[in-house]
Amino acid sequence: MRTVAAVAGLVLVVAAGVAQPPPDTSRYGVKRLEKQFDQSAPTPALQSAVTLIAADRLDYLAAHVLDPAFIDARVADRALRLEGDVEREFRRLRDVQRQDPSLPGSARLPDEPAPFTQRVRAEATTRGFRQLVGDIRSTLAENPDHLADLRRFLRGGQVLEAGDVASFSLKDAKDRTVSLKKTAAGWHLEDRRTDAPEKK
Repeated sequence: MRTVAAVAGLVLVVAAGVAQPPPDTSRYGVKRLEKQFDQSAPTPALQSAVTLIAADRLDYLAAHVLDPAFIDARVADRALRLEGDVEREFRRLRDVQRQDPSLPGSARLPDEPAPFTQRVRAEATTRGFRQLVGDIRSTLAENPDHLADLRRFLRGGQVLEAGDVASFSLKDAKDRTVSLKKTAAGWHLEDRRTDAPEKK
């Protein structure tokens, strides 16, 4: 009887574990696709970056493949500058919504100060991220050699890995490297030029 109860308890625990939704791996509303864009090691991370740039999937590139600390800092800076405009726009929109009693509550901007401020900040962050993606798109359009260079590093670059940092270097371009760093989410391209890490 105890065995049956133990097995039943185990089944319930397993079933509860299966029923739980997977953790949210989205950043800036962009869902992470680990199988499609591998970041488990430096080479597949660089391949993912090249694939994403070539396919104009720059939202995914910015959200997941580029250095998250770098992206977050720049999005936060843009969001801070956008907050005032978003707040004014949302206040006007809220005034219009108050005149329309047929609008469902879920579609309305909140009247309470704290939730209203949260909505403003969330929208400013979304716009800041979109703005940053637009800047990346413009930079790549003005410098098409960037993608060609990344392809060269991917094809013929020597990879040096030292702990949580790695770099790709080319024999004919010793002053340039592609740098990556590892986080809990995998390997990410960094926006910096450094000497390649020494082999240990």
